[in-house]
Amino acid sequence: MVGMYGIGGLGKSTLARAIYNFVADQFEGLCFLHDVRENSAQNNLKHLQEKLLFKTTGLEIKLDHVSEGISIIKERLCRKKILLILDDVDSIRQLDALAGGLDWFGRGSRVIITTRNKHLLSTHGIKSTHAVEGLYGTDGHELLRWMAFKSDKVPSGYEDILNRAVAYASGLPLVLEIVGSNLFGKSIEEWKYTLDGYDRIPNKEIQKILKVSYDALEEEEQSVFLDIACCSKGCGWREFEDMLRAHYGHCITHHLGVLVDKCLIYQSYGDMTLHDLIEDMGKAIVRQESPKEPGERSRLWCQDDIFHVLKENSGTSKIEMIYMNFPSMESVIDQKGKAFRKMTKLKTLIIEDGRFSKGLKYLPSSLRVLKWKGCLSESLSASFLNKKFQNMKVLTLDECEHLTHIPDISGLSNLQKLTFNFCKNLITIDDSIGHLNKLELVSASCCKKLENFPPLWLVSLKNLELSLHPCVSGMLRFPKHNDKMYSNVTELCLRECNLSDEYLPIILKWFVNVKHLDLSENVGIKILPECLNECHLLRILNLDGCESLEEIRGIPPNLNYLSATECLSLSSSTRRMLLSQKVHEAGCTNIRFHNAKEGIPDWFEHQIRGHNTISFWFRKKIPSITSFLYFKGEDMIAGVHLFVNGYECPLESCEYLLCGSYSFAGLYTKHAYLFDLKLEEKIKCCGIKFESEMDKTLLKNEWIHVELRYRIIYDKIKILRSAQMGIHVLKEKSNTDEDVIFTNPYRHFDNKWIDGNGAFRDYSNTSLSQFEPPLKKQRLVEMGVSETESLQQQQHLALLSQQQQMALLPQQQRITVLSGMWNLVLNETKEKEQHDWIP
Repeated sequence: MVGMYGIGGLGKSTLARAIYNFVADQFEGLCFLHDVRENSAQNNLKHLQEKLLFKTTGLEIKLDHVSEGISIIKERLCRKKILLILDDVDSIRQLDALAGGLDWFGRGSRVIITTRNKHLLSTHGIKSTHAVEGLYGTDGHELLRWMAFKSDKVPSGYEDILNRAVAYASGLPLVLEIVGSNLFGKSIEEWKYTLDGYDRIPNKEIQKILKVSYDALEEEEQSVFLDIACCSKGCGWREFEDMLRAHYGHCITHHLGVLVDKCLIYQSYGDMTLHDLIEDMGKAIVRQESPKEPGERSRLWCQDDIFHVLKENSGTSKIEMIYMNFPSMESVIDQKGKAFRKMTKLKTLIIEDGRFSKGLKYLPSSLRVLKWKGCLSESLSASFLNKKFQNMKVLTLDECEHLTHIPDISGLSNLQKLTFNFCKNLITIDDSIGHLNKLELVSASCCKKLENFPPLWLVSLKNLELSLHPCVSGMLRFPKHNDKMYSNVTELCLRECNLSDEYLPIILKWFVNVKHLDLSENVGIKILPECLNECHLLRILNLDGCESLEEIRGIPPNLNYLSATECLSLSSSTRRMLLSQKVHEAGCTNIRFHNAKEGIPDWFEHQIRGHNTISFWFRKKIPSITSFLYFKGEDMIAGVHLFVNGYECPLESCEYLLCGSYSFAGLYTKHAYLFDLKLEEKIKCCGIKFESEMDKTLLKNEWIHVELRYRIIYDKIKILRSAQMGIHVLKEKSNTDEDVIFTNPYRHFDNKWIDGNGAFRDYSNTSLSQFEPPLKKQRLVEMGVSETESLQQQQHLALLSQQQQMALLPQQQRITVLSGMWNLVLNETKEKEQHDWIP
């Protein structure tokens, strides 16, 4: 079974139809069930079962019940080679009734399923799944040209408006088709008028198709989606998730997972993102709540609408969320500041750009989240003076350039998260912050003028960030008698705070249960004291940029990551300690530090010098591997790559070690890197299909090849000559020395290797980085073209009519693309088919 998923309008059904037409003559029975979602709702599943039986057997069989249909389908089709397409499936009941298992159909049968719900495919146990991507760039232009001009040529003067139309479609072929058809034969001015109209009011035909996924959501999931569509612009995933948690509680994690599975939202570079037209669809739903009076809607985000509501004082209890991202609207708020008074159910107010010198005096007590960028001290005082906001859980005051004082906020008794990062003119904070006994997170980075920080009498505190404070040692005051006051703090960031050796033991004492400790760029620290051993829960320790650090006298028992890049003063005894097998076997398996002299430790069984690659082979069981990297020179290493049987596996889980909190962009030279390869985890990240291939290879006791390779951009010769790479195998009872080897097991017969067909191949001049074991070669022969290339080409072709598809491509390319389409379905070898076959 093969599953294709994506939002509506991507061309999933058209792609499935193209494959169906191309390979139909290779099967005994054929059935393409269109619009399973809609037809099962109208005619029930029994009707679809009858249709399946009729199309594949030619018999009209009347069924009394779905369970009867299941047994008859299995009985009639278990010996027939069937091609079945289930188009637009949205329920596991539909799959259970129409294609419950591979044993329902004869050998060589194929089932292709299209859906908007990725989770549905995994629930049914479908391992081969493919995300259908959008049609962008040249392909998008080509489809629009055919739909709008019925030709590959664009009339003079239409180029700019054509680009605008393609941008509006945002990769959705259906939109390109609808827009192109609507604009066929129209003038440039008519094109502009139509697209202007789409910007104001989305096309109904497009919205109807996109809204199907929204309609399938539960009520609270719909509410979460509308919050995101209307008010998440400019917010990171974690930030907006915290805001939503204040609304929906801890179940927000589940709700977001559902929206991701249904392809309505996704995470991109840490931001919460959704397709432009999906966003427009969500906003259109909210507008329909009250087409003419915005004050009657649940969410406000449009400048004109907010201007109208504030000026006319027409807010109502229906407004739950407001997102403002435009210059000050102070002129439209009446002198008495009553603009928010009627919004008695307002839960979230996000002000990304707005100053109100007189404050927002009548903020409702229902408010749970307030994010106010650009807030003034007078505004904040006026908004909170003598008021209680017992529902407020999140207060974000980041980047308030003119904020000099945080006033009494004792009325926020249930506040859980308080941030005021990059308030560069902030001088004082009211002591009331230290008595908010529900407060879990305080973040006050880069407030360089802050003179004093109030005592935090907070057992509830879990996360404290005070980075970029040059005088934090004198600024913080701690309670004197309660040793357990900060026992719940698990994350502590004191980056670039000018800490000294004298002050460090105090911090380690008060935050003894910390799990993530960031002391980076504290140039005054020379010795990390032995009392660090008492931090039994510490897992991650960041010491990057502590240029004066000489000695590390303690290693906590559960430390897993230690980063000390650009610590130029480390003593030789400390460097040797960090490279010791004792520290590694105690659990600190991921270490990086400045290393001018020390080479590969002796306890690494496999060592390579002067090369950019290192390899090993294993069988029977995935081993636990520690890797070592070291480079000299002045340049950064561009990146490290891991290959398993020729497939590149992601290294994201090593990113903290290899490049801190940033993407896997590069490594420092003159630094040593020891890291747990986590090979089993990496193989799982390659997908279910690849993991399954590895399992079968292990069961057959065949050798699996692993290669670690790095890339160099500049100074290649010098770095390559100095490079040192090592592999250490953690000995386990289930792995013997013979199960992990460091020489090519296939290199026999005078450097000749016997391939899968019994033919001799000469590999005498082949480097390890070029070696591809039989599994990889077999897959390349089997597929013909890569799955990624195949999918992209299929989507492009499937969007055009069957006649146009082939007319647009040269003959050889037609054969290649259609073969690739078929290989997407027939992607198992005969050996695999026989292995998987259930009689």
